Amino acid sequence: MQREAIAWSASATTGAIALADGLLSGDLENGLLDCRLNPAGKFRNGAARWWCVPHQCYWGVKADLMRGDGRCRAAAAPLRVALDPPLLEVGAVASLTLHQGALRVQGDGLDLVVPALALAAAGLFDNPAITRLNVTPPALAALAHADGCVDCARCGHPHLDLGAFATRAHRRHTCGHCGHDSTHSSAAMVSNPLYILRGRIAFAWRPV
Repeated sequence: MQREAIAWSASATTGAIALADGLLSGDLENGLLDCRLNPAGKFRNGAARWWCVPHQCYWGVKADLMRGDGRCRAAAAPLRVALDPPLLEVGAVASLTLHQGALRVQGDGLDLVVPALALAAAGLFDNPAITRLNVTPPALAALAHADGCVDCARCGHPHLDLGAFATRAHRRHTCGHCGHDSTHSSAAMVSNPLYILRGRIAFAWRPV
């Protein structure tokens, strides 16, 4: 089943945060997403390496090949899923706040509490294919540590650091969209695409 949705784990947003569309497929009501494998270079032994975009992990090791089902090792782990999330214009949003494990979004005549939401992002990034920016509780929480945003040197998608990577500045970044790990920022940093909206939206990432 394919449907407008945003998925994430308890500790990280899954899939690319900046997207051309918001369609996901799988048993979405139970948090199970279909794998989507993109070519991502080669492993050190020369074998083809693939990146599962929804589950944010590599595919192609011997265990993956022996399963023979084309599914990555994380496919059976259920994720948080927000079905039919609101898609809002950036100019309509005045503030985004972490609120009891969800997001509170406020603006002119707007006051909603939602699990996740998407912002219309056409023209926000150098990559013209990006039309929406997913906002989830982990992505907003990670903004507390961000000091910029770096784009993937291969596919041009903005990079989101989460978990341990959001608490430690670093130069090498693995792209959540294409899986390539060859992007190096000019200085050690924590990257978050929401950073470019600071000054346009008031963000509050301390849980309330």
